[in-house]
Amino acid sequence: MERVIIFNLLLLLASGYAVWRGGVPERIVGISLLLAGLLTRLAYQPFAERFVSVDWGVLAIDVALLTVLIAVALYADRFWPLWLAAFHVLGTGAHLVRGMDHGIEPVAYAILLAAWSYPMIVLLVLGTARHARRRRVGPVRDWSGSPPLSS
Repeated sequence: MERVIIFNLLLLLASGYAVWRGGVPERIVGISLLLAGLLTRLAYQPFAERFVSVDWGVLAIDVALLTVLIAVALYADRFWPLWLAAFHVLGTGAHLVRGMDHGIEPVAYAILLAAWSYPMIVLLVLGTARHARRRRVGPVRDWSGSPPLSS
């Protein structure tokens, strides 16, 4: 339970930082991660049944988040969203692994789902900090091919 509280606090702080200091891509990712985290908590199966089979509600949330992250990675004038989307592909792939192999231990499924979340938070913070530093020098583009903005 303590791990969940610590993770939620880190996610809230990182997302808040992204909204406060980031450009549009950082804000989109920060809000999306926070919303996905909240919805995941609401969608979890009862504890006795959790991680025993594919959690379809969490899978739907992960696929929706992955769609947003891939769109940001493709269009943002940033490099870090590519890594963030790749980490989430690995986490989302855990559902596929669980669906293909019912013999996998529930704890292994849980670890595969959660392990990539912490590096994703770190990437969001680092990407936001880099954007804030670059913005001090001058205008920074948020999206590839777009004119420089002062966001």
